Amino acid sequence: MFIDEAKIRVKAGDGGNGCMAFRREKFIPRGGPSGGDGGKGGDIWMESSERHNTLVHFRFNPEYKAERGRHGEGDKKTGRDGEGIVLKVPVGTIVYDEDTGEKVHDFSRADELMRKNAGTIEARDQASAVLKKANAAIERDQALERSAGRQIELAKANVRNAEEALKLAEIVLGYTTLVAPFDGVITVRQAELGEIMVPGTPVVTLADLDHIWLRAYINETDIGKIRLDQSAVVKTDTYPAKSYKGRVSFISSSAEFTPKSVETHAERVTLVYRIKIDIDNPTHELVPGMPADAVLDALPPGRS
Repeated sequence: MFIDEAKIRVKAGDGGNGCMAFRREKFIPRGGPSGGDGGKGGDIWMESSERHNTLVHFRFNPEYKAERGRHGEGDKKTGRDGEGIVLKVPVGTIVYDEDTGEKVHDFSRADELMRKNAGTIEARDQASAVLKKANAAIERDQALERSAGRQIELAKANVRNAEEALKLAEIVLGYTTLVAPFDGVITVRQAELGEIMVPGTPVVTLADLDHIWLRAYINETDIGKIRLDQSAVVKTDTYPAKSYKGRVSFISSSAEFTPKSVETHAERVTLVYRIKIDIDNPTHELVPGMPADAVLDALPPGRS
């Protein structure tokens, strides 16, 4: 039977030296110690491998020394640990101590590390199988988590789209509700219930009977005798004994021909100016379309 032998010398790395240093701070004498410990020296391990079938590589390099630890530094900085060395041997290798002849270890299985208090082989194999199973479960859970994350983002996007669609629907729904700009009375209804209306089509005519106004005309020769906000007295044929107070709220800036529907007490003139007189009507006695006359005091020149 062929027996392969090799003698090697191994030495673990020395630990690094500690550092003796003192911290220097203002108002603190000597500042106290601040030196760091030295790093741990590297270890040497032996591991069996089915890829190796000879010890010939130890014959050309029989000495192995692990890296020593780095020295400590100031500011309590610990030195870096030294790098360890793993020596590969064929399965079935037996290690002896040359000085005492004592058998140190028998590598009867692959991937076995000769470590102190490493546990039994059966426990190691069982832990390895459990680890592989756990890693597979973690990968599966991570994939499910990524998929769930994408589903959540998609659901959030759908929620945002639904919210925007809801806002648009609320705006469109608001268009179907008519809102009056002021409190008033409907005088004319152009559409019936259930009738479909196109945009821009009048639906109702709303009158503010509490605050009505009179359209009147001033002769061209008298336009300079009235002012905005000037008081006026309005009378109607319906209530000849009753007067209504009003004020001038508008004076046209351009003249126009006298409308045929306007009656003047003086001779008919060619050009007139349209004015607007606001009248308070709390009892709703005055109604739209009622003919009325307005009396305004002519202001002398230079007064407003």
